[in-house]
Amino acid sequence: MKIKICGLRDNFEEVLALNPDFVGMIFYPKSPRYVGECKDERLKRRLTDTKKVGVFVNADYETIIKAAGEYNLDAIQLHGGETPQLCEFLRQ
Repeated sequence: MKIKICGLRDNFEEVLALNPDFVGMIFYPKSPRYVGECKDERLKRRLTDTKKVGVFVNADYETIIKAAGEYNLDAIQLHGGETPQLCEFLRQ
């Protein structure tokens, strides 16, 4: 079984101490757990054992790609009405 803890933001070290397989970072501005307003630079570092997942809601391609690079994301989770075309572009 794989474990993902979602909403990583202000509790960075505490969550990583649990050694989850994945941590989710919310890139939805309306969420109270939106990482875009968090100034903790540790969120941007590359992790070794835990994979970072960016969670996006109806974001455009450029926004997703920029965040993936800036936050060293290992995976992208789409949680909205994204089109199959956007999914295919992101897969590439």
